[in-house]
Amino acid sequence: MKSIRKWMFAFAAGVMMCLCALPVHAAKENETDKTPSDPRDMAAIMIQLEEVEEERNRSGVEFELFHIADLKDGAFVYAQAYRECTLQPHELNDPQAVRKALDYLSPRKTDPMASASSDEKGQAVFEPKELGLFLVHTKKPGSYNRIPDFLCALPAANMQSGVMEYRIKVFAKSLPLPMVQIVKVDEANKPIRNRAFSFSASLDREGKEVRNTVDGDSAEGTAKFLLNLGEVIYIRESSAPEGYVRSDRVVKAELKEDGSLYIDDKPQSQNALRVGVSYVNEKEKKAAASASSSKGVPTAWSSGLYGRTALFGMAFCVLMGALVWKRRKASAYRTKISGIKNG
Repeated sequence: MKSIRKWMFAFAAGVMMCLCALPVHAAKENETDKTPSDPRDMAAIMIQLEEVEEERNRSGVEFELFHIADLKDGAFVYAQAYRECTLQPHELNDPQAVRKALDYLSPRKTDPMASASSDEKGQAVFEPKELGLFLVHTKKPGSYNRIPDFLCALPAANMQSGVMEYRIKVFAKSLPLPMVQIVKVDEANKPIRNRAFSFSASLDREGKEVRNTVDGDSAEGTAKFLLNLGEVIYIRESSAPEGYVRSDRVVKAELKEDGSLYIDDKPQSQNALRVGVSYVNEKEKKAAASASSSKGVPTAWSSGLYGRTALFGMAFCVLMGALVWKRRKASAYRTKISGIKNG
């Protein structure tokens, strides 16, 4: 009995805390203290969108619900698609464990079990008729901005009475749209700072339709880009820092309708407010040395031509030397014969 009660309180602590990142917290809907004949009939998750300073419209936000794991004997038993997830009820109060689970689960979402939209009060309700661990995904945040995926667990234990609750209320608040930050580094992965540079973003990979150009922050060695929901941009270097060669790398950044960010088609952390992308530049002197060394390597044709020219020159010198020696020898012979006759 003590072990069951210990699990109940650990389970409740996890449900009552933020189960994704910072913008979500949960509370129990205490509509009844009686356990129904089939607890699954009482299962409900109410999402309440909090008001934000910008007074964004809270209605029409579309959510999807995914049943990730059943709850059996105090443990999560994951569906086949999520079988490698290791999160268990006693870890729900560990933000790092929850974030690790979300990083694994979010890209592997299968078909949702239900969908719901928020009303004018910013409320959306799911009645899953199941117990266990659930993932809530914001399919279309609309003008409310992005809401990262978060987890909900049913049932939850009332920490005061110990009664199991089958209806919970989750308060969610939007996060700012993520920023893409280009980070200038050299080939040793060291930051390039205190040099002017710029980047441009285009709506096509070829760079024909320029969206905007950004002057880099030379003190930080960074250039920042903000995307709108559903937008794809291609980021390239417009001017390189002094002493470096301009790179031809193109970075693809895509912010999907649900607020998830992809860099070069790879998903990024949903809770990140800023995503850094390292951008390498090669130093000019290295490029110049590489070019000069390639010029100094003779081609096969030039090597053959030089070789044949040298060989011909050597043969000519040998021939001329032999001719001179022969003439000198003949002259000396004639001189000797003349001396004999005179004598």
